Amino acid sequence: MIVTEEDKWDRAKIGRSTDFGKTWMFNNDDFNNLSWDFSEPGGAFAAACFLQFGKDYQGARDNFVYGYSERIRPYVIQPDIVMFRVPKDQIMHRSAYEFFAYLDANGSPQWTSDINQMKPVFSDPNGVSWGVQAVYHPVLRRYLLTVQRNDTSAWGIFDAPEPWGPWTTVAYYDNWIDSTFKFLFAFNQKWMSDNGKTMYMVFSGVGMYDSFNVIKAALTVKTPKRPSSYMR
Repeated sequence: MIVTEEDKWDRAKIGRSTDFGKTWMFNNDDFNNLSWDFSEPGGAFAAACFLQFGKDYQGARDNFVYGYSERIRPYVIQPDIVMFRVPKDQIMHRSAYEFFAYLDANGSPQWTSDINQMKPVFSDPNGVSWGVQAVYHPVLRRYLLTVQRNDTSAWGIFDAPEPWGPWTTVAYYDNWIDSTFKFLFAFNQKWMSDNGKTMYMVFSGVGMYDSFNVIKAALTVKTPKRPSSYMR
């Protein structure tokens, strides 16, 4: 898991559990004197999410774990999401992390260990905010990215054939359900139907939504008329 520092929100610590979440280990066990794993320019990866591949990561495409974050935080509306990867047996080692730099002429991702050289893997000119979530859909064989916008009830769902895109728009909401602030729109592989068309999403928010909320989603697969304007 990734723990964000409360009230500052611009740095984070990586935690590991070997007993199904009962206890957690950090690189410094004295939690009051942590050396922060992510303390980056603009607060990148202070509220990162891991790309979910199902139980025990058994559906993973390779030996890396991937993750996403807004590029700048906190309290800044900006357009970009950035991405990391780390070998699955090196998650606790910050020095093992690499960051998405660009796609080469063949469409293959290139990575850099210098976080100052990373580039966006996704951009929305209408703005992105914290709470990015990502999951692999094993039936459709697509990657789903949920992105909150502008600290409101606006958000979008995007899909891609690879973790780095190109992204197309599944759904895009300016005022979802009502105008109350909502966040952390997360799909779970375990809660998908066998044909992949029915899913359940967990989300939270403020006011009446400050709770564990679950909503059912039904997918309809269509041929897109044109690529999304948010492709990278």
